[in-house]
Amino acid sequence: MLRQIRNTSLKTISTGIVVITSVELTTKLPSEGRSSQLYHNFTDQVVTPLMRRVLNPEDAHNTALYFLQKGLAPTFRQNSLEASSKVDLSIQTKDGLTFPSCIGLAAGFDKDGVAIQNLMDLGFGFVEIGSVTPRPQPGNPKPRMFRLLEDGGIINRFGFNSVGADAVEDNLKAFREKEKEELKDNRGKRKTEGKGDDADGDNAATLLNSSSKILVSVFKSTWSFFFPPISPQPRSLLGVNLGKNKTSTKETEV
Repeated sequence: MLRQIRNTSLKTISTGIVVITSVELTTKLPSEGRSSQLYHNFTDQVVTPLMRRVLNPEDAHNTALYFLQKGLAPTFRQNSLEASSKVDLSIQTKDGLTFPSCIGLAAGFDKDGVAIQNLMDLGFGFVEIGSVTPRPQPGNPKPRMFRLLEDGGIINRFGFNSVGADAVEDNLKAFREKEKEELKDNRGKRKTEGKGDDADGDNAATLLNSSSKILVSVFKSTWSFFFPPISPQPRSLLGVNLGKNKTSTKETEV
């Protein structure tokens, strides 16, 4: 019985290793994930053209923002020049601010700060959210975004639609809290100490649990050796663009 359980576990894990390794060698998805060339090609050549064909500009914009929120968008991938260190896109200001890239995202895309980290993961040197108005307002009536296909651009006439400063503040607090948790994880995850098994417990379950832990540990070590994790990109800078409500006549209300 115990030998059968052990053999089944070994066979399952061995098969899994072979399958994942095959996928890695052909697609790089396991090690590179959303930064892999395959994922980029799929979003650029399939998802984006499909959204342009079936969705109006504002719905496509909102769908892209939703994909970012859910962690489905591609992440930054170095091109050949960046990877060879022949090109350095980072810049430093006279005040000592360092931007990991000279290419940033201006206000207007993520107006309410709902996808800050995922936008940074795209590789922008800075991300500016907003415009944020003191009170919520709907903006201009639809349609208010128009595609310029020949020019490869758009006309944006949203009119400062915003959920308001209070809601954006909550989104910023949530972003900072998540950022703090990630920094803690990067400093070193807490070591978990396995508790001793009950001497009167089921011997078969105890053996299976121990074997599984050993096999998983060996698998992780082997995987990390052949496919080391991608080094994280330097932190992007965050900016908030403030605006006035349309009904406001106060010059100081921002």
